[in-house]
Amino acid sequence: FIIFAFFLTGCSTVYEVEIKDDLSIIESAKIYGDTDLYDIYNKTSKNNVMKALLEPYEEVLKEKNYSYELREESNPNIYVEKQYSDIKQFIDNSILFNDYFDEIKYEKSGNIIKVETIGFNPVGADDTDRFINSSLEIWITSNYKILSSNAKTINSKTNAMFFELDNKTDDFKIQFEIDTSKKFNPWINTYIAIGIAVIVVASLWIMSAYTKKKNSK
Repeated sequence: FIIFAFFLTGCSTVYEVEIKDDLSIIESAKIYGDTDLYDIYNKTSKNNVMKALLEPYEEVLKEKNYSYELREESNPNIYVEKQYSDIKQFIDNSILFNDYFDEIKYEKSGNIIKVETIGFNPVGADDTDRFINSSLEIWITSNYKILSSNAKTINSKTNAMFFELDNKTDDFKIQFEIDTSKKFNPWINTYIAIGIAVIVVASLWIMSAYTKKKNSK
């Protein structure tokens, strides 16, 4: 419940998971206040509102070895982060996965790793207003090739899978499969495009030279 204790009325969360080259994981969340939250604390600065929101959870964050800070900006946010040695450790301990899903299937066969969530719980027994006026963006970035995913979108430049929840979400699933033998290369499509362009130009040049030679006879 640690990170997503903030996922209440008047808060929106950007949750990010990065799968590194050594398959270690960096899990982070940015929690922002929204208009509904700030309206409750009329004429109180946004930074002070977010500070008051953070204070009740600081002890738990420390106990669970999370690093955190209040970023006092024009649009202040609470930043929370934790690192894991591998994907399995992350799945076993991740707040998002274990608080929102009944089960997480983890399969590793050779170089292929598959993760799939089962049984979505949009409302917890002790947190009946978790999704009221709230939103959650999930970004899972892999440094390895994504073989399949049910993500809403996959960023071709960053290899980030994007999932989205809001107060109307009642059925949700995360599924992805990666190949750890193939590093993600953001330039691969560019290389392919350049290769095709070179082949086309060379073909046109050869055809042009052949036509000129034929016409000269």
